[in-house]
This record gives sequence, structure tokens and C-alpha cells, in this order.
Amino acid sequence: MEGDKNILLVDLAGSERVDKTGVEGKELLEAKAINKSLLFLNKVIIDLNSGSNPCFSNCRLTKILR
Repeated sequence: MEGDKNILLVDLAGSERVDKTGVEGKELLEAKAINKSLLFLNKVIIDLNSGSNPCFSNCRLTKILR
């Protein structure tokens, strides 16, 4: 099968804004890790779409995609 390939990603985690959720401690660290992983995933997708070489080694999520 040839042609364009598409992938649909949906963030079902909800709002990770600390000021809105009021999370603290372990949950705060988890929210920060989720946001960081999503940021790196976004960068990989942008790089792939632009034809440049993405850096997959920034986090576990992007390493899995490699």
C-alpha cells in the first residue's frame, strides 16, 4: 500500500495545568512528566513532517516510536 500515511493522536489526560488542578507532590511530578513527554512527541512529529531528522532519545515515549 503506497501513499500518504496518517496517524491520529489524542491527549485524553485532560488539563495538566497546575493552577487549575491544584495537584501537589507525586501527582505534580507525574503531570510535569506527561507534559514533557507530549512536548518531545510534538517536536518529533514536527521534525518528521518537515523532513528533518527528529531526536527520538529525549524521552521514553519517543524512544518507543523509533
